[in-house]
Parts: sequence; C-alpha cells; structure tokens
Amino acid sequence: MLLWVAVFVLLPLALVAGFIVGVRKMAQEQTFALPDRTGQLTRTDEAAGPSDALEEIFAGVLDRRLDTREAAVYERDGTPAVWITGGEGQQSSPVRNLRETFGRLPAPDGGSFPRRYDAEGGLVVMCGTLEADREPYPVCGWSDLGTMGFVVDLAHAGQGSMPPEYWPVLVERTKAVRADGR
Repeated sequence: MLLWVAVFVLLPLALVAGFIVGVRKMAQEQTFALPDRTGQLTRTDEAAGPSDALEEIFAGVLDRRLDTREAAVYERDGTPAVWITGGEGQQSSPVRNLRETFGRLPAPDGGSFPRRYDAEGGLVVMCGTLEADREPYPVCGWSDLGTMGFVVDLAHAGQGSMPPEYWPVLVERTKAVRADGR
C-alpha cells in the first residue's frame, strides 16, 4: 500500500513541484541590461528624434509589467537608427503579455498588432507599426519568462507600410538586442 501511495501520489507531486521550481529559477536567471553595442549600432545617451514621445508611450504599458526598465537611442555612423527599451520582470505568459502590450500601443489608422510572430527557445517576438508624433514606426517586441522589450526603427519612420521582406530583418535585430543584453 505504501509503495502504491509513493508511486502514484508522491512521485507525481514531486515532479510537478520540481517543474515549478525550475521554471521560477529560469525566470530569475533571465536578466537584461541595454548593451553598449548591438551589431553595428552604438548606444548614445543623447536624446534624438522622438525619444520623449516613445518613452511616454512605453512607460505607461511596460512599467506595470517590468521591475526594471531602461531606454536608449542607438546610432549607426552618427545617425539615430533604433530606439530600444527593455527590462526585467517575471512574465508568466510571454505570448499573452506581448499581445496585450501591443494592444495598448497606438497604431496608425487603427492598424492591427502583431504583424509578425516568431518564437524559439522560449523567446517570443512580435512586430507591427506604432504611431508616435503622428508618424508610423516599425516596431518589434520580445518577451521571455524574465524580460520584455521593444526595438523601434527610427531609420524607417514615416514610411508607412513596410514590405514583407523588411520584417524578418527587424525580427533578427530584435533577437540580437535581446541576446546582447544578457
């Protein structure tokens, strides 16, 4: 009888408890800090372009999801290329949290989010078009169990609808930012 209880009750409970502890530990180990460089882009502390408008938009939707958050403009050859914001905080459902966050961002002409979805190894990336200062900006966001952030493409601001071949490039840049921010 004791063997029966041990095998069919205690063992499954121990496995579930171990899984929960493992997931929480993974979330705690995932950290993010804005890197000084990502790819060919260099972080600058000088506000450029629509930084204030973007900060205002993202502060409202990210500060409730993240324990820490920072933002910066990244330049290529002295020209603002992207604005990045990201931070740390436990994300119980990266897909749902990213969808909900995108749903709170202003979209031009009532646009829909997300336009692109990518997931691998626990990292979720979604992209769309954000409106700031009455201009459309391509944007991709990422989320995993411990971090969340967004990459806003300043170089393609105001260009409206981007061609389909553009989005995989921004997805890869977003993944690189997340990887460089460890």
